Amino acid sequence: MRITFKDTDHVKKAGRLLSRLSGIKYMIVLNILSRTLGYESWYEFEHSLSCDSALSVEKEAQIIYLLSQSLKIEAGDVQHILAVSRMFKATQERHISLRMKVFEKSGIRTSNCFLTVLGRKIRGLSCNDIVVTDEGVFRDEKVITIGEPTVPARLWIPYGIWTEKDNSKVLFSRDYMPLWRLKSGFRPERLKPSIWIKKIKQDYLWNEMNKPWFNDETYQNCCQLLSNAKVNSLPVLVDYLPDLMKSKTYDDWAWDIKGYSG
Repeated sequence: MRITFKDTDHVKKAGRLLSRLSGIKYMIVLNILSRTLGYESWYEFEHSLSCDSALSVEKEAQIIYLLSQSLKIEAGDVQHILAVSRMFKATQERHISLRMKVFEKSGIRTSNCFLTVLGRKIRGLSCNDIVVTDEGVFRDEKVITIGEPTVPARLWIPYGIWTEKDNSKVLFSRDYMPLWRLKSGFRPERLKPSIWIKKIKQDYLWNEMNKPWFNDETYQNCCQLLSNAKVNSLPVLVDYLPDLMKSKTYDDWAWDIKGYSG
């Protein structure tokens, strides 16, 4: 199946960003992109413009996975680049669905493993597998969960804001790992969770009494903050979800990411 676009602008922008990240020459990346979209070459793609194709989550996830494999870069980085280049447009919910699909294509089992509780009546579910929720990591026991497998909000919803010396704002997670740097005049910067932020101020967006996975108002406020900041993809921290499955607790997981020893 060929994926069509009305012009080449967004695909070219994606190509430039993917080339910069992968270190592969721009024209080679454009040819790889074209083949992933169903064409023999960039030349054929350029001469086959039409209206933008409507794609399923499954198809978009396949494109992300194939580009990740071909360019030898993280699938999360590919998904982010396709979003900021506006090659594909997606809501936050769709980005989460895409990431879960890509995990599956990478051989990481997601069915009945990643579940969250979000502003609904909770109930017990017997599970003999690892289950990750916003509240913790559970094994071989009854866990509190509801709904479809998803990326826990704890990995992408901001818990607070660090202010840096130059007045840049850094959104951080519940486990005190950086998610995004917001700087006036620049697009949001996707941060590695292991980096150290030299902050001069720390503010919180919510507390233990109004957690966003239990409180819908908090959840909506956090989503609106991300939208206002023009954050339209998922942070690097989500890429560490498979590692969370191997950890006993969120604390152990965060400790490993931050590179602490002892």
